[in-house]
Amino acid sequence: MLMTIRLQLDGVLFYWLAEMTDPELWAAIDKWRGAGRVPIGLKIDKGGKWDIAFLSMGIGPGPLTDEKYRAAPRRVVTAHDWRAMSGLSTGFVPLQATTDIPGVPLEHVFASALLTEQFEAVAYDEPLVKKPVVVKAPHGRLVLI
Repeated sequence: MLMTIRLQLDGVLFYWLAEMTDPELWAAIDKWRGAGRVPIGLKIDKGGKWDIAFLSMGIGPGPLTDEKYRAAPRRVVTAHDWRAMSGLSTGFVPLQATTDIPGVPLEHVFASALLTEQFEAVAYDEPLVKKPVVVKAPHGRLVLI
């Protein structure tokens, strides 16, 4: 079962796919919920120099829709699972993504499979490096993805 985590900044959508029963994912969600914020870091291209931008988004204290899957039986992930998540993130997900902000069309979608500890053994055999893409962020600076 997959969960999606989405962040839209103007016309740019960041989209992560995660395995819904992953305890590392739920531990992170618990930390975010405890802090009331989700921390986000972006690496930014500033004309040949790199900068890091940090922002945070609020998160409510209530349960998520997917909370019911938190205690679902966990299974051992396989290389096939990682390939499926990676394949979805490079094809289907960006193509079917829709805006989360009414009236703001999507200009670019970045999608990625969330690499957690349970996937490390199988994911490192896959080519994870992609050509960097630079987009203009809402604040006018360029962001490297």
